[in-house]
Amino acid sequence: MSEEQKNENVDGKKQNLTDEEIKEIIENASKKITNEDLEKVIKQEEKLNEKIKKGLLSKYVEDIKLLFLLVKDFFAGKYKKVRWSTITAIVVALLYIINPFDLIPDFIPFFGYIDDLAVLKVCSMMVKVDIDKYKEWRNQG
Repeated sequence: MSEEQKNENVDGKKQNLTDEEIKEIIENASKKITNEDLEKVIKQEEKLNEKIKKGLLSKYVEDIKLLFLLVKDFFAGKYKKVRWSTITAIVVALLYIINPFDLIPDFIPFFGYIDDLAVLKVCSMMVKVDIDKYKEWRNQG
């Protein structure tokens, strides 16, 4: 994807968001995340798994599952060597992916997942260091 994500919102108006703007949106939304939101994401594991099997998201199944597992292990107390800001950014991204009525509704063929991918891409860049550490931890155990 290019630096600038070209999206069309529900009203049909063109909206161009750069990766930096998406990052800012994730950071702002992350400030409102609570433990209840973590639990909400975990309870929607089946819905998430169904959604990532479809369309463009299917290419990123392993990446999305890894993000989900990090949140799940953190919530269960199995893995705590991670910043809260990383957990909240991942939760924001996963909630966005799960929600079918986002910037571009997911029922629109092909285009419905472009905004989900943009959020996933930016979130993954934001939390890369913690994801790499988590992968190491998982490989040790």
